[in-house]
Parts: sequence; C-alpha cells; structure tokens
Amino acid sequence: MKGKWKVSHNYAGGEKLIQVYRQLDVTEPDHAGNREYKPGFFETDEEAQALADSLNTKHWKISYSMLYRNGSVQEAEATIAADTIDQALKMAQLNITKPMLQTGAYEDVVIWDVAIMEDDVF
Repeated sequence: MKGKWKVSHNYAGGEKLIQVYRQLDVTEPDHAGNREYKPGFFETDEEAQALADSLNTKHWKISYSMLYRNGSVQEAEATIAADTIDQALKMAQLNITKPMLQTGAYEDVVIWDVAIMEDDVF
C-alpha cells in the first residue's frame, strides 16, 4: 500500500533540495528504493507541502441524472475533493443538486453513483 505524500529535504553541493515523495509500500522501510517522487524541486517548504496536501486529498466521481420538467433526462458527472464519501455526498448535494432544483427547470436530480478515483488519474 502506498503512503501519503510528504516533503523531503536533501542536500547536494551545499544546496537544499526540496521534493515531494511517498512510500511505494508502507509495510517496508522508508528508503530511496521504496519512494516515488513528483518531478521537480521547490523553492520553499510551503510550496512543497501545498502540493503534498493536494495529492493527499481524495477525489470522488459523482454521477447524477437530471429530470427536466418536460420529462427528458440528462446524465452528468462531477469530480469533488473530499476526505470521505459522506463529505463528498454532502458537497454534491450542496453544490450540484440543491442549486439545480432551485432554478425550477428540473423536476428532480438524483445522484446514482459515487466512486473514488485513483490519484494517478490526476
């Protein structure tokens, strides 16, 4: 199982190199052969940590259907960043279904599938 993304500091030629990495297998010791690095270096720890935090956020694919007042149905998808499926569903309700229903153009909006997306998709 892969680990969470973290910030790494190495020194080469007196220069501090800041990178973002994760362990490939958390059941094994943390060493260079058990790490995956994101390409490039960062000027500050804050920049590197911002990327690590973003990479550690789970992304959920929300599939939903909209029933128009005229009877037609349209399907759509959205991607939501959230830590848990419950948070993803709550955000989908607040950001997708509720605003659509408030317009009055729709009879109903139904969320019919929620799936976690692998981080390698992004």
